[in-house]
Amino acid sequence: MWITLFVLICQIAGLLTAVHAIMGVRTSQGAIAWAISLITFPYLAVPAYWVLGRSKFNGYVTARRMDVAAVKMEVERFAANLSARNLIARPDLDRPLLAEKLAKLPFTAGNDAELLVNGDATFASIFDGISRAKNYILVQFYIIHDDGVGRELKSRILERMRAGVRCLLLYDEIGSDLPPAYCRELKDAGVAMLPFHSTKGKANRFQINFRNHRKIVVVDGHEAWVGGLNVGDEYKGLDPKIGFWRDTHLRMAGPVVQCVQVAFSEDWHWASGEIVQGLNWDPQPAASNHSRSMLCLPTGPTDALENCTLFFSTPLILQNNDCGSPVPILSQMSNLSAHSSLPRCAVWMCAS
Repeated sequence: MWITLFVLICQIAGLLTAVHAIMGVRTSQGAIAWAISLITFPYLAVPAYWVLGRSKFNGYVTARRMDVAAVKMEVERFAANLSARNLIARPDLDRPLLAEKLAKLPFTAGNDAELLVNGDATFASIFDGISRAKNYILVQFYIIHDDGVGRELKSRILERMRAGVRCLLLYDEIGSDLPPAYCRELKDAGVAMLPFHSTKGKANRFQINFRNHRKIVVVDGHEAWVGGLNVGDEYKGLDPKIGFWRDTHLRMAGPVVQCVQVAFSEDWHWASGEIVQGLNWDPQPAASNHSRSMLCLPTGPTDALENCTLFFSTPLILQNNDCGSPVPILSQMSNLSAHSSLPRCAVWMCAS
């Protein structure tokens, strides 16, 4: 009798949870997968769904809006400066493009970009950029290892700290396996270093599937790097267990850098509850005098739409608006369908 009652309760719970999944999961493929599992294997799928199946942090939407509001004054001043300095790519348009609506910022002109096609090129560029820092460095990665590449990053940061440069560092507490000594050395040098705190809040304590996959480096508000490579030897193909690694990163200069900076500032506010002070919100054209039109569009679990998925259809829309030949450069393209609600950072580049 008790076994029959238990089975009945599980089946009812599975059916009700399947309805919840169909109504609440962000993607159609996710909703179908959860519904089938919940009805077929409710004994395992029901607890798994309530731990891993939610598509948003509890309270994260509200907090994210607060993060946006916290940097609103700087962003508004940044937008006004873009207009005053003729750094908006298409000021003649009557209405913003789709990507601009999603980003809540316009395509900017006066940018330069360098495509970095492997780990050697990427880390050489990032480390050289850090060495050029005069005021501040913003660093954010999903994975930071205490290996050759990770120690080189630490060494470059410590060298600039000794020169009086500020550094703020965000990392994902599950993606990164940093030993206490690594963190202590950076913190003792004055680096403001925090985990992203994806399980922040009582209701999110077991929400381990919400990870922050952004990979961002910003130097002085003049240069930025985004892309698919984390900090570790395996991203240079040096791990014999993994072998060759192929991924892409992008170095940017110009007004689009401040757009990347907005994403970092919001994530820092979530992790620390504090607003980053003293950042450069004064947009300037790239020193190389190139003038690429670029847009940074951060995506994550607070998006009303599946913005990351929309990148695959947006090029046609942009071309219809005479934006030239847009090239989407996505950060963290791997596992996109499985983790499309995770915080990411993407860049659109329009070349006439």
